[in-house]
Parts: sequence; structure tokens; C-alpha cells
Amino acid sequence: MNHIETIESLEAALETILSKMAICEFYANVYVETVQIGLTLASDQMTHSLQQSLDSALPEFYAAVLVFSAKARQYFDLSNTGGWLSAWVA
Repeated sequence: MNHIETIESLEAALETILSKMAICEFYANVYVETVQIGLTLASDQMTHSLQQSLDSALPEFYAAVLVFSAKARQYFDLSNTGGWLSAWVA
């Protein structure tokens, strides 16, 4: 893969990340509204289980974005020295 293809792939990945972050924000708002309604209608156990599941989803996604960003930065730092392959293998 040449440098131009790599930049295009990075651009596509960043576009996907931004799109997913917007979707996450939408669902975070839905979640907050659902929990507020659920507190009045649903059982405490169901609400607590849903809250635990959704509370971990966004931080896990954010962590994946950070890992991707770190590897992309490492690639571009190493591409100047010709060691770009080791950035993606590590």
C-alpha cells in the first residue's frame, strides 16, 4: 500500500469514527431519556442491568478510538524513517 492509499484509508477510518461518535451521542441521549422513564416504570434490576451495559459501551468505543489514533500516529512517525510496518504489527 503506497502513501496515498494509506492516507485515503486513514481518511475513511476517521470518517467512520466521526460517524460512529455522532451515533453514540444520539444513543447516549436516548439512553438518558430511557433510564429516566425506566426509573418510574421498570423494575430496579432491569434498569440497573441496562445501565451497566450501556455505561461500559461508550468508554470501550472511546478506548478503541484511542488505540487506533495511537497506531496511526506511530505509523506516520515511523513512515519518515521507513519503519512503518512495525507500527501496525506491534
